Amino acid sequence: MELTSFEQKALDGKYGPGLALAARIIVNLGEFFEAPRTVKINSAQISGVSVKTGGRALESVLEILVKGAKTKVPAFLNPAGFDLERYDYIGIDENFYRRQKDIIDKFVDLGVIPTLSCTPYLNGLTAKKGDMLAWAESSAVSFANSYIGARTNRESGLSALSAAMLGTTPYYGLLKKENRIPTLTVELEDGFEISGDLHYIMGLIIGGENPSAIPYIRGIRPENADRYKGLGAAMAASGNISLYHVEGETPEWEWAKRAITVKNEIELPVLEITAEQMERTLKRVRPKALPTVMAVGCPHASIDEIIRIDHLMSAPAKDVQFWIFTSRQTKGLAARMGLVDSLTKKNVEIFADTCIVVSPLNNMNIEFIATNSAKAMHYLPKLGNIDAVFMPLEEMIRVAMEGSL
Repeated sequence: MELTSFEQKALDGKYGPGLALAARIIVNLGEFFEAPRTVKINSAQISGVSVKTGGRALESVLEILVKGAKTKVPAFLNPAGFDLERYDYIGIDENFYRRQKDIIDKFVDLGVIPTLSCTPYLNGLTAKKGDMLAWAESSAVSFANSYIGARTNRESGLSALSAAMLGTTPYYGLLKKENRIPTLTVELEDGFEISGDLHYIMGLIIGGENPSAIPYIRGIRPENADRYKGLGAAMAASGNISLYHVEGETPEWEWAKRAITVKNEIELPVLEITAEQMERTLKRVRPKALPTVMAVGCPHASIDEIIRIDHLMSAPAKDVQFWIFTSRQTKGLAARMGLVDSLTKKNVEIFADTCIVVSPLNNMNIEFIATNSAKAMHYLPKLGNIDAVFMPLEEMIRVAMEGSL
């Protein structure tokens, strides 16, 4: 892979061991994917921050990277293992707390902004169509590629951090326009319509059946950015989908449609989403009893979602715990709007800095969690050893207020 003079000097150790390791990570990544060169990036977003997901490996590498190096582009941090202001709520022990704080402090020493959120686009990390990025969190990657029209591969936490330190990333994969052409057409059964949170179950089906596709989706009109956020998160979790196009909606859909025609649409596989398939999937993931906890905010809830929850919840939750996960910035805005006080009176807990997936919930005796996030439902059994079921938001709120299923 062709390197710039700066990259070569960094690799040779002329700028210290931290930047040398970052350069080695980038070079190894580029050579593995046969990238011809690197490209400058506008920003980075770094995952794997929680002690639960990063562990000793992350701590060891940060010890080296932090020696004499700083990020060269805006870089934001993914959620940590607990809410920094409410770490005692889920029984965090002293060792976990100390290790997590040390990890965050090292990222800050490197120049990374500790937003501790999986939705950087809601917290100051702006991007626009065509921007080159090095983002790592799967739902953020999908949102950037699909809804914004920027370009990023699904980086690891360390490759995203290394790219931020160099200001460049290998030029391969979804950074190249020719690799953004759809490989699958998704259509709805005639007469079948999808709305609301069912977009997320649709994403679960698409990712599960076509884990490495670039879908071109026809027949849906997600109502807002939050729907795209949840749809992409579901496809990224159940599969490895980092880019999708929605006909008539997403920034690259017209180009994608022309590219399909050139590629010969007849040969493109077609996935039909049917009412029967949706019903079968919902039956499998629905709750059979009243859940212990209801959780919203995977990816992190936007201010619009928090406003909606407050509006729909006309009475306090009873017999269940209702949790919202969001960024510190969004929670601050919600507090200034009076939403935190209002929701607290309705027995709703709002957490920042962390999420339901990367928090160690083992000490809370949770039987199972209900969520409107297909991503959380997919990951919780694997990463948290906690059963999870799906409920649309409106139903979650109704059940929470009634205290019965």
